[in-house]
Amino acid sequence: MLKGLIFLLGILLTFIFILGPIQAMDTKKAKIITQIQALGQVVIAVVLEYSSPIDPSQLSTSLFKVLANRIGERGGELEPRTITKVYTNDKPYLASRPTPGKYVIIELNANDPNASTFFYDNRGFCIEYELEYTIIQKTSIKSLDGKILPPGATITKERINLIVDDFQNSVYKNSEGRELSYSLFVPKNYDPNESYPLVVFLHGAGERGYNNQTPLKANEGAVVWAGEFVQKRNPCFVLAPQCPQNSAWTDLWGGNPFKPTPYLEMVHELILELQKKYNIDKNRIYLTGLSMGGFGTWALAISHPDTFAALVPICGGGDPSKANLIAHIPTWVFHAEDDPLVNAKFVRDIVKALQDLNAPIKYTEYEKGILTPPVAPTPHASWILAYKNQRMIEWLFSQSKKK
Repeated sequence: MLKGLIFLLGILLTFIFILGPIQAMDTKKAKIITQIQALGQVVIAVVLEYSSPIDPSQLSTSLFKVLANRIGERGGELEPRTITKVYTNDKPYLASRPTPGKYVIIELNANDPNASTFFYDNRGFCIEYELEYTIIQKTSIKSLDGKILPPGATITKERINLIVDDFQNSVYKNSEGRELSYSLFVPKNYDPNESYPLVVFLHGAGERGYNNQTPLKANEGAVVWAGEFVQKRNPCFVLAPQCPQNSAWTDLWGGNPFKPTPYLEMVHELILELQKKYNIDKNRIYLTGLSMGGFGTWALAISHPDTFAALVPICGGGDPSKANLIAHIPTWVFHAEDDPLVNAKFVRDIVKALQDLNAPIKYTEYEKGILTPPVAPTPHASWILAYKNQRMIEWLFSQSKKK
């Protein structure tokens, strides 16, 4: 913390010496823009809203300085971000080319060591930083109407979370009083006279919690289905339930990793409730999950074999003795040969059982050494490549239960 404060003080003293006392920047608002990438949510830009449209010809990466303060464990120091691009826009969003407007977009290097918005604590739970960004305009700039906007600084905590903000956050309470947090994406321009597929995503153990949307932010498992690429071709609902911290999708630590817990059964109850509220195509409900959620994918399908049109379990095993119950469901399985957390035998056993039944199953096993930096931080993270597999995505939406 002290190092960061000294760093910022040095910058401010420089401004005071050269330009006189620093004043607040002549802006109405500043916001942080985040995006979900392969390793989770990162800050990819900040946006400044000025009082007048800005002359874009004077903008450059050297005109601004951006400092990130991530308050939380292993955070709390004010550190610089790398600016990669600066341009104007007529709305507070990124663009492929500049557009005249009062918004200045400052894009940042997503690979900066302080770009991430979260960390995993010593219990293995995903925890969000409190973000506070300082944006410094080093010299005067001119608006298109001739107004001189002097140098200054602004601090913001406000965020635009791309795709994540499009999810509704809610809690499902069953007849026994149990509560299950969940995030739901409703297709844009939803028409109740048309039916839509539903993709259900089950997160891993680190994203357990209470109504905090970390299942959306830790990886692309949920948001990939709500992104523009998928929604243009296959508008669909996306459901991301969140298992409480004191439980799991299956009895992973109780002796039977294939046994569904009450919270996993609540996911099925929630699907039925959503079908009452929205026009969801009962023949196109898809289930996917990773790690703990991979085990949950197999277990929920086995418990309710007539519900799902296709499965995509990732780095999680299922009960081979019950493979006959889901032998009719098209399934694409992903795992890494050298996964250090989930032994490949868990996956290979149920895959073989299904293959022996001539089930419609596809199996992708990444060879040893593929899922290492910079591709993935650990071979357990086979979801990084799986959810980027466009053939898998196209395959999933081509599946439908026989009517």
